[in-house]
Amino acid sequence: MTVAELFDEAGLSPCGPVLWGTRVRESRPGVYVVALVGEATLGCSVDAEFLEPDERKRWRPDEPVVYIGQTTRQALAGRVSQFYRHKYGARSPHSGGEAVKLLLSPPSPRPPCNLWVYWSPAPDPYDAELLMICAFRRRVGQLPFANRG
Repeated sequence: MTVAELFDEAGLSPCGPVLWGTRVRESRPGVYVVALVGEATLGCSVDAEFLEPDERKRWRPDEPVVYIGQTTRQALAGRVSQFYRHKYGARSPHSGGEAVKLLLSPPSPRPPCNLWVYWSPAPDPYDAELLMICAFRRRVGQLPFANRG
């Protein structure tokens, strides 16, 4: 499923993308997607054999979307910044979606993945995220890699 299709499911248009680690300049709450592609309509392929068996079970080859998130009480800029700073296994500041961090530092000699962040302000971020996750699950048969049940 493409990034563009996900945002369309919620009646939103994606902003960005920015490369992972780049500040998202959005002061309103909304939804965001972390993907392996820098264009909202393209797909890509990553060999994720380096993932631990439990994490590898959730991996879907050729699926560019790896996480769908939302923020209702803070700006998208702040929430995405928390995600960037989060350490895998920590409880805060952003434990949701932390499996994304595994894609950023695979063991050598594999290079880390390029991750891209898309976002959109939304009048009801919770409902927008739910629409996007349900659409993904219908199309792919499971949640995105870094979203947990």
